[in-house]
Amino acid sequence: MQAWRWDGFLDYLFNGYLLHGAAISVALTAGSLACGLLFGVLVALMRLSGRRLLSWPAQFYCWLFRGTPLLVQLLILYTGLPLLGIRFSVWEAALIGLSLNEGAYLSEIVRAGILSVPRGQREAAAALGLHRGRIFRLERFPISLRHSLRWRNSWCTRLG
Repeated sequence: MQAWRWDGFLDYLFNGYLLHGAAISVALTAGSLACGLLFGVLVALMRLSGRRLLSWPAQFYCWLFRGTPLLVQLLILYTGLPLLGIRFSVWEAALIGLSLNEGAYLSEIVRAGILSVPRGQREAAAALGLHRGRIFRLERFPISLRHSLRWRNSWCTRLG
């Protein structure tokens, strides 16, 4: 039986190809999480707007991207859209696909966080004379982000 060799293990672990792949994975994860969170907040606000012109496309987007596998979405972006004349590099297709998929899931988390703010807090802010925009910006949105932080973090570990 051969003894464990640390030098071979470390040579393999710190191989240039593996480190390059890890750097690409970290960059794609960070970029898609940032874009996905921004897109998720936008879609959540569209769904909560109460206007059908905004809420129905947002609901369809969530239904489509949460209902299809991520691999299918990435394949359509990279191999299907060039048939229509829209071409992406591998990096762009991965970043766009991961961001759109992550945005659909994060929009539900953000929307649930916004809906979790008690009605009494909104009424108290309105009683102080704050307008709807300021109530949302100063009171409702920060509290909703705090309420949904645990779920956002646990969902984001799926991507990394």
